[in-house]
Amino acid sequence: MNKKINLTKSAILLFIFNIICILSTIFFRNYYLKREYLSILILLELIINIIFIIVGVVFNILFIKDEKKYDNKKTIIITTILFIIFIIINTILIYGLNSIFNSRYNNMNSKVMSYCDTYGCDKYETKTKTSYEEFIIKKEYFDYDNNPNSLVIVTKYDEEKVLSVKADVYSDNNMFSTTLVKDSIKDYFYNFNYEINENLIKEAFDKRFESAVKENNATYKVTEIYEKKELTKLKTSIKLNLN
Repeated sequence: MNKKINLTKSAILLFIFNIICILSTIFFRNYYLKREYLSILILLELIINIIFIIVGVVFNILFIKDEKKYDNKKTIIITTILFIIFIIINTILIYGLNSIFNSRYNNMNSKVMSYCDTYGCDKYETKTKTSYEEFIIKKEYFDYDNNPNSLVIVTKYDEEKVLSVKADVYSDNNMFSTTLVKDSIKDYFYNFNYEINENLIKEAFDKRFESAVKENNATYKVTEIYEKKELTKLKTSIKLNLN
């Protein structure tokens, strides 16, 4: 004969707790990914949540099988405490740790952001990694036909210094100009005591089907961009290594 299962308040509470843990894990992971929290913290949060879920499910099964072994009142209290700890970990702790990690870069972030005062940044954002931060500038410049083209500059830095600067300048295929590429980013690179070399841009264009062109700590590369097998744009990448 099959044993009849009686769902007590504690068993139902444990079941609800497990469901909330699963849904919260999905919610908080997506939330932190969208806000680009440190990947190591997102992974830590996921591992802790999985442990909570596994323990909750196992205990829920054991409790349903033989509820007489467990005190209902104590079970409710322990479940409530664990739920509070779970919420604290997923909110206050993760947020606090992320803020602490980010604060290491405050001085360098302020310095890099100040370059926008003279260069002029249309849009910018900061991405925090485990051991460095990236300051990303998105901007437009106009070609000789007065058509807008985009460029992206990524400045990588740690707590003390700038590690590298990389610019990706996009040009219409029939409006590629070494002078336009240089003029669109030269003022930003001046902040790092580097002058864009127009001759190297031309050389990178001529060798775009070969390897990149390197000079000391700078690398120049021109790449063709196709849409539906049709050449539409050229991307000029210039990277300056400073570490």
